[in-house]
Amino acid sequence: MFDLNCIGLRIKELRRSRHMSQEQLAELIDVNFRTIQRIETGRNVPSLETLAKLARAFDIDINEFFITEHLESRENILANINAIAQKLDDDELRTLYKVICGFYN
Repeated sequence: MFDLNCIGLRIKELRRSRHMSQEQLAELIDVNFRTIQRIETGRNVPSLETLAKLARAFDIDINEFFITEHLESRENILANINAIAQKLDDDELRTLYKVICGFYN
């Protein structure tokens, strides 16, 4: 399941990687810097129009805002793994376990 708060974290990550302040980004896309603050902290979800402006500002495809797996919390990751594991039959679960163990042996 996709966590909408991750969009804000992804925007923050992209902004910082370009050494931009919230104020600079806000000015570039013609919004109030508090809008950027609220989006980055997950208090607001950006509109499609704002996402399009952000994508142009970052020179990325709009889909890249949704590549957030690396930003998910440990709890979400564990919950997602558990949800997947619950759907597996016994043989698939054993295979998954062997794959995971293979990374750490």
